Amino acid sequence: MNPLTFTTLTCRTKIWPHSEAAFFCKQSNLFAGNRLHCLWGSVKIKITGLLNKKNAEVITTTKIDPDTPVDPKKKSNEEFASQIDWSKVIMAQGPLWKPVVTVTATPVNAQQILEFKREQLTLKGASAKEIDAVKVDANATGYKLQFEQTPNAIEGAYAYNNDLVRAIIYNPENGFCLQKELRLRGEGGATSELIPAGDGIELADYQVYVYAKTANGKRTSNSVYLTVTIES
Repeated sequence: MNPLTFTTLTCRTKIWPHSEAAFFCKQSNLFAGNRLHCLWGSVKIKITGLLNKKNAEVITTTKIDPDTPVDPKKKSNEEFASQIDWSKVIMAQGPLWKPVVTVTATPVNAQQILEFKREQLTLKGASAKEIDAVKVDANATGYKLQFEQTPNAIEGAYAYNNDLVRAIIYNPENGFCLQKELRLRGEGGATSELIPAGDGIELADYQVYVYAKTANGKRTSNSVYLTVTIES
């Protein structure tokens, strides 16, 4: 493929060869020749377009002005715009069974954020002095994510009772990335986490995934993209 003549590049590929790192995609590095450049943690990897037609379309790069020739003196982000379908991004890949998790979000104010943080410290056994020292800006807002996990351990399958289920919460708009430990695969129940809002940050900016890993960390499941449901 000649990079000087195409107007749209679609990347059909499983992006991640590794399971535990944040996904940071630099717009200025998305296109170079016939490859897409992305960052996985601190390791730059190259993804060749149209690697596997069986895989979902993940990234589409389009020339901003298709009627003008490419100017080699310009940066790639001045010539091309890229769109990532976050629901098709793979954050983990492996043979384990996928965990069964749903997530809901509830808007929270400064007082609710303070109560949540103090409650979490109490559960961790923090001292009263440490708990009282927690402060929250009076104008702070956020969302409380509630993960509901259904047990799905199967004896004799790649679904061990002590597999650890984790969530990845990522906001590509500001680089926020958090891995949250949920529960063992054999457990059921709810796990909560706070994410910030305000300053133009919307709930829709957050991309949420879950995956399972073995107790020794050597194997994972494929990641699952979660649609966040808002509760009032």
